Amino acid sequence: MRIFFYEFVTGGGFFELEDAPLPEGSLLSEGHAMWSAFYEDLLRVPRVRPISMRDWRLGPVEFEGVFVDGPGPHRETFARLAKTSDAAMLIAPEFDLHLYQCAHEVERCECRLLSPSSHFIRLAGDKTASSEALRIKGVRVPRGQLLEMDSPLPADFNYPAILKPNDGTGSLFLQIIDSHNAKQPAGISMRLEEQIRGMPCSASFLCCGDQEPIPLPPMEQLFSDNGAFRYHGGRRILDEQLVTRATRLGRSALNALPLTLGYVGFDIVLGDRLNGSEDHIIEVNPRLTTSYIGLCRIATTNLAEAMLEIAFGHVPSVEFSDKSVEFLADGTIL
Repeated sequence: MRIFFYEFVTGGGFFELEDAPLPEGSLLSEGHAMWSAFYEDLLRVPRVRPISMRDWRLGPVEFEGVFVDGPGPHRETFARLAKTSDAAMLIAPEFDLHLYQCAHEVERCECRLLSPSSHFIRLAGDKTASSEALRIKGVRVPRGQLLEMDSPLPADFNYPAILKPNDGTGSLFLQIIDSHNAKQPAGISMRLEEQIRGMPCSASFLCCGDQEPIPLPPMEQLFSDNGAFRYHGGRRILDEQLVTRATRLGRSALNALPLTLGYVGFDIVLGDRLNGSEDHIIEVNPRLTTSYIGLCRIATTNLAEAMLEIAFGHVPSVEFSDKSVEFLADGTIL
């Protein structure tokens, strides 16, 4: 079985951007870490031949089946690999519809997706639309609003607040602002959102269509403490009450969203109240997240193989050890 695994940042996606910048920073380190973890899992699945793409400027990798990509027919190479594969797994940023377009192209090529559908991505990638969809169904989300591009910030909002791109990924362009006198980044559609205090964490699930989703162990998210929201890594949450709260909130969010297949993660803040009444869903991630780096280390099941089973109509048994794990955003296990 041939599986096409595409990660946008390391796989040549930056050749699609204006001036084809060299990938760098957190997008590169996190993208490479997720790519390596999942590709290694694919290599351990019997009778599976993984293939992938690699931006030639990033240097070679030790794995077989990786096509080096350069400036040229990037989309044509992507489509060719999708058309000649039995299934595809996608990781790409949501901004400028990159993840949506990748999923839509795979669907157009009639290749089976291991990751969520373009329909699910289109909703989840729009932070205002997905937040409203959750709110309508009674899921607790921060109060917020979509801002007109390059417009002044509203004076009647409760500051300090969070300002972030409406289709952003990770902490890119995310900032805390103290008043309406702050300026928006030019030319970007932004969302203004109330700041929710508590423990930031990620709750992830393997979605199985109309079958019950499979919850994965929640991970605490570790950020810089200078207000810049730079993501440092994560660690497994061992407190059973916190695990229950994060999983319960993530499951309620999935119930409010369209059915899909594959890995879906939620950024959550767990508040101080033990009953969970201050817990909030912050964002929906319709793709593999950096939590996978830790999850695959404590899984006694091959998670990539589990996603393959789901995509081909089976509901796998997924199990984890009781071990702790802590990891950095670049994939380093501590």
